[in-house]
Amino acid sequence: MKQFLALLLSALIIFTSCTNYGKKAKSGNIEVYYKDGVTKEEAQKTADLFLQALQSSNPDDKTTKSFQLSKTGDTALLKMVVADKEKMNAVGDVAFYAIAGLVSDSIYNGKPVNISLTNNKFKPFKTLTFNPAAILNFGTKAKAGNIEVYAKNDFSLEHAQMLADFLSRDMNPASVISFQVDMPENDYYQVYMASNPDKAKALSDIVVNDMCVKLSDSVFYGAGLVFHFTDDKFKPFRTYNYNTAVIDSNAVK
Repeated sequence: MKQFLALLLSALIIFTSCTNYGKKAKSGNIEVYYKDGVTKEEAQKTADLFLQALQSSNPDDKTTKSFQLSKTGDTALLKMVVADKEKMNAVGDVAFYAIAGLVSDSIYNGKPVNISLTNNKFKPFKTLTFNPAAILNFGTKAKAGNIEVYAKNDFSLEHAQMLADFLSRDMNPASVISFQVDMPENDYYQVYMASNPDKAKALSDIVVNDMCVKLSDSVFYGAGLVFHFTDDKFKPFRTYNYNTAVIDSNAVK
């Protein structure tokens, strides 16, 4: 990620003649202006982080790069000057989400960092709101009602949409519930559901099995699946294996 950040810094960010944009922290040819609740230490760490990334890929780039950091509550705002909007569009939002994730993890212990792309006077023309799913590359998103399904690897977006549509009809939740789905491992589809640990652990195996039966029959063409209850980053804390071969064997008996 840092190497990718270095290329982005080199290609898209230019010096801005800054006055009255806050106090300044500097590291090599990186300068970070800071105000509104941002500490000097946070600004300096950000400048050091960007300089390290830039030097790792393009040490000959000596052009001054200017940023601005501010905070509202626990949310930081990082402003970046974009020199070439065509290159920005070619890189795509995922690059800027990656920068937000890097600053969030390295400087703010995972708290939100929004990014504004600006002209050379820090006037924004585009702002990206902190999005953990985009930052962590959860996959391509399908959505139906309050259900969102992230398709990983080669799992098709059409199939993910089928899952989202089914879950929306079946669950009809009042608030957003996030799922992730991946291609089979050992013939088992992998389904992940971001969940409350206490509520998920309280569900009986019978209830979970019934849910797996519905998913297998309605979405996964009768195949087996592994259902994972996870945290908000799709890291499992409970896993249930639904094996249709065992079900069929018991039915024969």
